[in-house]
Amino acid sequence: MTNPESIPILKAREQRMMPWLAPLLTILTVTGFATYFSPEFGEWVQWGYLIHTLSGFIVSVLLVFYIHTHFRSTIVVRRPIQLLLGLLSVSILITLVATGIHIGILGQYESLRWIFTLHIVIAFIFIFSMAAHIIGYRWYAIGKKISVPTNYWSATLKYSTLRNSIYSLVVSIIIISLCDLAYQSYTPNKAIAALDRYELPWGKTPFFPSQAATHTGNFVTEREVGRSDLCESCHTQLTNEWRSSMHGRSASDPAFQTNVHSLKKKLGAPATRYCFGCHGPVILLSGQVRSGSEFAGGTAITEGVSCMTCHRTKQITNLKGVGSYLFEPAQDYLFNYSDNPILRSLHDYLININPKQHRADMSPTLTGNPKSCATCHEQYIDKELNNWGWIQLQRQYTSWLNGPFSKQSKQTFSHVEQKRCQDCHFPLVPSDDPSANSSGLVRTHRSPASNTEIPHLLGDQEQLEVVKQFMQDDRLRLTIGTSIQHIPKAGGKADLMVTVTSRQIGHLFPAGTIDINQPWIELVASDSDGNIIYSDGLIDDHGVVDPKSRFYYSTLVNRNGEHVWKHDLFNAIGETHLNLIEPGESDMQRYSFAIPKQTVGPLKISARLRYRKFNQKYATWALGEKGKNLPVVDMASDELIVPLDGKL
Repeated sequence: MTNPESIPILKAREQRMMPWLAPLLTILTVTGFATYFSPEFGEWVQWGYLIHTLSGFIVSVLLVFYIHTHFRSTIVVRRPIQLLLGLLSVSILITLVATGIHIGILGQYESLRWIFTLHIVIAFIFIFSMAAHIIGYRWYAIGKKISVPTNYWSATLKYSTLRNSIYSLVVSIIIISLCDLAYQSYTPNKAIAALDRYELPWGKTPFFPSQAATHTGNFVTEREVGRSDLCESCHTQLTNEWRSSMHGRSASDPAFQTNVHSLKKKLGAPATRYCFGCHGPVILLSGQVRSGSEFAGGTAITEGVSCMTCHRTKQITNLKGVGSYLFEPAQDYLFNYSDNPILRSLHDYLININPKQHRADMSPTLTGNPKSCATCHEQYIDKELNNWGWIQLQRQYTSWLNGPFSKQSKQTFSHVEQKRCQDCHFPLVPSDDPSANSSGLVRTHRSPASNTEIPHLLGDQEQLEVVKQFMQDDRLRLTIGTSIQHIPKAGGKADLMVTVTSRQIGHLFPAGTIDINQPWIELVASDSDGNIIYSDGLIDDHGVVDPKSRFYYSTLVNRNGEHVWKHDLFNAIGETHLNLIEPGESDMQRYSFAIPKQTVGPLKISARLRYRKFNQKYATWALGEKGKNLPVVDMASDELIVPLDGKL
């Protein structure tokens, strides 16, 4: 209990704290609401946020002493309503301080966005409750004719303190303006590649034959479209997953490197812009694809499809693919172009405590729209490269759109909900990433599909296992069937039907580079002793699959009708063979073979749907020695025991 004799001492202590506390509270309130309601996101808003945060930490310390002193000095006063308002204000203030400290130290997590919302709501409530508390005391003093010194507005708040609060606010505005001016003079020049020395053989956009575009129609800096390593400071898990993915390795992939240099040698560097629109947006959009450029290394190559490429696609220009996106850089936070560790930390801290603009920039609605995948996973080639005419190549988006998973076309396959590209290739996984949802889940950036070549060559066992599990997750199903009307006999003939059904693949199977991918059926029949009496689809000692096997692929040809087997698309003018499985559909392959007379039954029939990223001929050409022993994944399999002469 407070000794009444000590109350004057406590009041004096309050009065000494108020000249510090009131100006800081004023700065805190004005900068808080100014930055919150500002319609624009500029440098001054960010400086205001920093001052708001710094003021908040200082005020938090002062308030501990002030509240303790104020409570001791008023606890003996019997004014229930005033006391209740004071306790309410303190409770609200503690909540406000706690949420502010949480944001100031840990930042704003997506899963904890309610803390920021609570902070804003409580700020409004605090202002009204505090005003009621102070004004209530003023009215009480007037009603009870309690004398208040002429230089005091209330018991502890001087008029001079109110003036000083206004002066402090003006000084803060001046400081923000000076910081903004200093920053403007500090900001490094955003060097843009010049169009001179940059060939435009087709007289069109600087990125043609790619369909890629920028918001200005000109180049952007490598940092604006690249530098994905800067994302790692906050999004470590996602950045590491992206590095292992095919998106992260799309330009440094040795097979791609072989093909792009083949195109460069044949048609010149400008022709390779066709490839880099999807495989290397960083090097393309920054104006580095020109004669004399090397495409074998550097950050512009090692990044592949950078974080910004997808997250800053502002518009989908068409659904034909070949990089049909429009890129617009994100708005800059302070010191975005600095490599100074302290300034970079300040930059990251600003994003953590005020991610509103970052969230708007990095989470546009297009990232969840399957159309965004069409920008690169649809593909054609035209006369500028093949000197012939337009032909369709990749068609993942079109086949998804026409299939049952889009819920926009076929309704013949039982799927209750739409399944987007992102739902399969970017599934939700547990994470403590700042962008994780309220359930602690975030979309993985490993983007698993069917490329086992890259993780195999890099020795990335974790990514390889993720891809294998994805491929073997009952997405396709294989079954072996026999005719019930024909019972095979020793010395006779066996007739089998192998059915491959696409169950959980939203587009054509296979997809992507279907002219060099190699899915096929392997079928082996053996007798009761395990002796093989028939086989189809085996791999020989040189890694070559029996050419008479049942493959799922396409055959590209040139103008002379010759097989284009090096994936040199600039020579392709059409397809002569196409065997793919539509989503939700089945393919049936009939097998018939003789059963030797001495065979002892029953027969064991084994079949596997096998998948290798590249056929051996292409792998040897593109990868050399590294192309040997590429992983083969069994995506589906089945076994059947067949009696001979009706006997097991």
